[in-house]
Amino acid sequence: MIPMFKAHEFHDMSMISKVLSSGMLGEGPMVQNFREQLQGLFDHQYVVPLNSCTSSLILALRLLGILPGDEVISTPFTMIATNSAISSLGAQIVWCDIDPKTFCADMDSVIDKITPLTRAVVLTCVGGIIPSRLETYPVDGPPLILDCAHGLMTLYQGKHISHWGDFSCFSFQAIKHLTTGDGGAMAINLHRPLEINNSLPLNKEIIQQYAQRAEKMKWFGISRKIPRGLTRTEHQMQADISEIGYKFHMNDIAAAIGLSCIEKAINAVTKSIENANYYQRRLSGINGIMTLSVPEGCEPSWWVYGFLSKDGKGLIKYLHSKDIEATQLWRRNDSYACFNYSNVRRLEGMDTVEKEAVFIPNGWWVSETELERIANNVIAFHNQISDF
Repeated sequence: MIPMFKAHEFHDMSMISKVLSSGMLGEGPMVQNFREQLQGLFDHQYVVPLNSCTSSLILALRLLGILPGDEVISTPFTMIATNSAISSLGAQIVWCDIDPKTFCADMDSVIDKITPLTRAVVLTCVGGIIPSRLETYPVDGPPLILDCAHGLMTLYQGKHISHWGDFSCFSFQAIKHLTTGDGGAMAINLHRPLEINNSLPLNKEIIQQYAQRAEKMKWFGISRKIPRGLTRTEHQMQADISEIGYKFHMNDIAAAIGLSCIEKAINAVTKSIENANYYQRRLSGINGIMTLSVPEGCEPSWWVYGFLSKDGKGLIKYLHSKDIEATQLWRRNDSYACFNYSNVRRLEGMDTVEKEAVFIPNGWWVSETELERIANNVIAFHNQISDF
């Protein structure tokens, strides 16, 4: 069967072996090296390596002071990790609708649901695609967190996706374009007028202070930077904790895997884009299929490729019979019992996506012959159902 997902193979173990024999397995020089590589890849100064994208989302929400009962707008079409991060802090999720043309949040729905009670907005960039008209999100709106788990190298209007949210959260989970085995990162921008201690305007200094808070909060509230002249143990004994944190830091083993994977990741993104563009051409105009509409100025990483089929579930079953893995990708999150909110209303776009979304293999491992086979089977299925 042609798989939907596949992890990179590693044959050069030199960097990983170096860490394992060094005696430094926790956060050390490899993490710093990996951070610098991410800063170059993202063209972004304030990048914090972490142990998962979920940790990144939780940390972003904590940095914004989200408390139990606070309202956070989010998408129902995403990995459960996105919304479990919100719920873990006791916040109340307000569901926005989905734009079937992009699988991302419908910006009209997002803006319509903003009230004085909204403390943050979390939007998932499905396949690395940005929500259409993202630039219309109000400058004076609640802080915007982008879940960029699929968007390693996505660009929008010539800038890396990490520049478009107040916080942008990335995943380096096992099957992502760039993997650290499991890991993540957060990029900090702060486009909106946030304040620290109600005293500082939004500027470079405040971004630095949020970055410093993130660096402490990722490890229980203690900075991992050891002052000159102190040992790690002495620093830990002397450092005060003003804001309790988590065990969210990345370790050197994970960073070594990531450093070994960067070239693979760049090549993988290139191949995913080529494969997605092929599908867009082949499937466009086929009766019963609606290919995604990429917002103007967006160059997605295409970690996954999806489209709408008038018989999505039937197509998935048909492809499985042809040894091609296909999926709806996610269960709609507002249907989970853990999010049993009384204020859930019908979401027409999400209803359409739930019935018609289909995702097919798109990764670096899919050969040209397999691409053609997949596309031919998708088209053949729709030709069959069109005959009835």
